[in-house]
Amino acid sequence: MKPSGAHTHPELRGSGGGNGWLLVLGAIVLAVVAGPVARAISELIDVLAIIMAVALAIAGLAAVLAHRARHRYTRPLAQRRVRALQAPEPPALGGAHEVHLHFHQVSAEDVAAIITRQAWACGQPGIDETLGEARE
Repeated sequence: MKPSGAHTHPELRGSGGGNGWLLVLGAIVLAVVAGPVARAISELIDVLAIIMAVALAIAGLAAVLAHRARHRYTRPLAQRRVRALQAPEPPALGGAHEVHLHFHQVSAEDVAAIITRQAWACGQPGIDETLGEARE
């Protein structure tokens, strides 16, 4: 007896069910559709690559034109002439402005005679001052 409201499917009876034909049909549909879908994806990638190449070329051209427009009226920097360094002039020869002598165990008269000779040798007027005795 059948329960009330229930129905049966005769195709499910038998050797493990009749869903095998659905698997075969799905495999056929997938094989038929997979080729065109793969070609469409491949062509889409090709079109995107071409669009990116054109966009990069346009951007590069715009950058070059902007650079040329910006630097159109600028002059290159003039090279400076290289000047040789001038040698400093040698100092004028002349007597020393200050003489600092150290005499040890020499009398004041001897020191005065040395300074007088040195003054005459340098072209300065003589020193006529009398120095005191040497200190020890």
